[in-house]
Amino acid sequence: MRSRRAKTNGDQRRRPSNGRTRTFTVTPGALSPSTAHVSAKLVNDGIAQVRFDQFHPGVAQEALKAITDLPAKAKLTGVIIDL
Repeated sequence: MRSRRAKTNGDQRRRPSNGRTRTFTVTPGALSPSTAHVSAKLVNDGIAQVRFDQFHPGVAQEALKAITDLPAKAKLTGVIIDL
């Protein structure tokens, strides 16, 4: 199946706060592989903090893996997601 890449050329948006208008071009496409950093640590008894710096395909799986890789010192009762 062949995909088409649609373009919207010269789309203009006016910023309400200052009235300035910007012109831009948007090209839809697949997300490229990412080098996002995902980490997890225990911050309190039973609380895990998961931190990542961008959304991309697969970030949920990476976050779950980071949580499961934590030392099994305590039963998790909560998770903080730090974007």
